[in-house]
Amino acid sequence: MGAVSPQPGVRRLQDSWLSPSHGWAVLAPRAQRLLADVMLLLNLADRGRNNSERARRLSRASRAELPPCLTIDRSAMRVNLSRRQANDVQPGSTCIDDCPFRLCPLPPKGDELPYQMDEAFCAHQVDLVGRWFRSPGRADWQAVNREDLRRFWREMSERMAPAWRK
Repeated sequence: MGAVSPQPGVRRLQDSWLSPSHGWAVLAPRAQRLLADVMLLLNLADRGRNNSERARRLSRASRAELPPCLTIDRSAMRVNLSRRQANDVQPGSTCIDDCPFRLCPLPPKGDELPYQMDEAFCAHQVDLVGRWFRSPGRADWQAVNREDLRRFWREMSERMAPAWRK
């Protein structure tokens, strides 16, 4: 069960450690959803090599609310955008009308996301959405249609699959 110290005093301290293999999985489902949405927001804002542009996007993202692409309509993030398609697409160009954030779309497929979400993390988000009417499904801040949310996370899971599995 991981590295454990033979010294009893250290072992007591290790009991309160969270092993890296647990990570996000030990969080409550609501916290897991929020973590995923914040990671998406950071992937939209904190990307590229131009530090002044990144700083401007991070400044726009620094708000009390989440952008409409996370709360209302995730299609603006364009999960399956290819590098070839991305040549003409700048951050803010696919945003929902009147979005003050101006961050969409995500970096194109094939580009590494600044804040990695692996395939398992994304697939688990699909599970969190649930299939049944009584399951919690969406979080309070998500007005996204449940099926659209499930589709988004399935596409993200496929996008994040390792190259040898594609």
